[in-house]
Amino acid sequence: MRQDEQRRISRVGKTERVSLLSRLAGLRCPVCGGVLPLYPMLGTNPHYVEKWADEYIRASCDTPLRLNGKRRFLRFLTLHVPLFLLTVALVSDVINRFDLLSAFNTARDQVEPNMVGLILTRMAIVGPTLVALLRIETVEAL
Repeated sequence: MRQDEQRRISRVGKTERVSLLSRLAGLRCPVCGGVLPLYPMLGTNPHYVEKWADEYIRASCDTPLRLNGKRRFLRFLTLHVPLFLLTVALVSDVINRFDLLSAFNTARDQVEPNMVGLILTRMAIVGPTLVALLRIETVEAL
């Protein structure tokens, strides 16, 4: 087999739909400057555990792109871990302050989150902060 036949290419049709999470992540094409879809680009990171594509070809400018993944472990230790711990502290404080988001467990004598509290805090705090960390990823053209 030739080298070209062994590469896995992620390609979206003529019309690329960009979701709200993709806009929040802010991954942009270095050639045309357009917003890139989030999930096809995540699969192109060379250091990603579940890498499913070697490159993503953008339909509008026909440029092969990928995430470079440089200094990923350092970013994990300096940004992801502190942000996660800060988010956990913020979420637990919000859950304890509002009675709608928590219930008092008499057997344990403590306040515990209910299902509404878990869902709302996950959607409002944890998800967007982790997606916003993707803004520091760099996209390179091949």
